Amino acid sequence: MDKLNIKTKLDNAIILDIQKKYVDSVASYEEIISTGFQPSIDHYINLSFLYWSFATEQIEFNLPNNIPDEMSIIGGERYGMIIEEGLQLYANSLELRFWKQYFAFRLFGSEFTFADCLLLFNMFPEDETLVPYFFLQLFDKDTYSSQIQRLIEICKSCPTAKNLYILSFLPVN
Repeated sequence: MDKLNIKTKLDNAIILDIQKKYVDSVASYEEIISTGFQPSIDHYINLSFLYWSFATEQIEFNLPNNIPDEMSIIGGERYGMIIEEGLQLYANSLELRFWKQYFAFRLFGSEFTFADCLLLFNMFPEDETLVPYFFLQLFDKDTYSSQIQRLIEICKSCPTAKNLYILSFLPVN
């Protein structure tokens, strides 16, 4: 596969995600990750998010987006594996670690508190992701208002399934 073809595939996965062609997007993300040619952290995060959504959001996500039932099973089997694969390449990723804990919190009721989320920022201070702020603002809207405004702009500019989910928790005008 030549570099131009690879670049097109990389962009295509996110484009399909934005177009809400989620099953096709998953196939494209999987292909990118399986080739091992420069998958970005976003490819791992977006793919694991889609799989988690397939596994957990039947009424909210699968039905309106015509996700086949078998994708729920595949999603349940794959979302955690994809996070772990991402962490092998991006061990210092605050966002991957956030989603790992958040998914377990939402799916299994695992403990994940405001303090746990703040601890992640302390553990990975060099990571500049704003994503965990959507969780923190559930506890304290005022302290994180500037980060939330920037996060809203980022999510609106690239409306992947993950970013649309994040926006659903934020005060979007």
